[in-house]
Amino acid sequence: GTVKNLTLDDVDITANSNVGAITGQNWGTIENCSVSGSVIGSSVDSYIGGIVGWHYGGIITDCHSSATVEGIAYVGGIAGQNSAIITACYSTGSVTATKNNTTGYSYAGGVVGQNNNAAILNACYATGNVKGDGKYVGGVVGDNVYNAVIACYATGSVTGASGSTGGVVGRNFKDDFSSGTVTACYWDNNQSSGIGEDLTNNGETTKVTSGDWTEAMNHMNSVLTGAGTGWQYVTGSGDAPLTLQKQ
Repeated sequence: GTVKNLTLDDVDITANSNVGAITGQNWGTIENCSVSGSVIGSSVDSYIGGIVGWHYGGIITDCHSSATVEGIAYVGGIAGQNSAIITACYSTGSVTATKNNTTGYSYAGGVVGQNNNAAILNACYATGNVKGDGKYVGGVVGDNVYNAVIACYATGSVTGASGSTGGVVGRNFKDDFSSGTVTACYWDNNQSSGIGEDLTNNGETTKVTSGDWTEAMNHMNSVLTGAGTGWQYVTGSGDAPLTLQKQ
């Protein structure tokens, strides 16, 4: 299935689990869609996102959300959980995850709460504030497991548990089977480290402290060109110093 060229203004959505303004769960294509308003999930271990609750398969591209997103455990500005491909998407709304009281986890990310199951996040950014009551909170991704975060950045304030909260990624995971990768990612927020808990010791994140994003833009664009994504960052204005453009 395909959802394309859709704008939803001032949504007010409250539901149980797998909650998103465009769809609760996605297996298809979502392209050039935007959302504003509020998306709230109420159940424990629910997937809550501004665009989609659980991106299980398919592709999300060129979408953005300014919605306020709140839920328990897995919460993201674009998707609560990503298990597929998201490219050239951004979120400017606030993201808040209440922890699961049993596990103590709150997977909160400006773009994606948890990036899992060989998922790929390309050229995405978040400028809204991100808060999690428990572990794994990041400006872009809360928890990166078995997957890739490529050329993404965050500028919003990030608040979460010490040792598992990062300017870009809360945790970059690794076990005996596979590991998460973080490549050419940048942040400019209140966090001192790009990755809160890097179990791989190979995450590539850089903090922009001078306000000059030229070097960051050039590096991210070089990586995006090499990956053949068809998207590039350009100098922007307002809260986000860089915006996205299709080549």
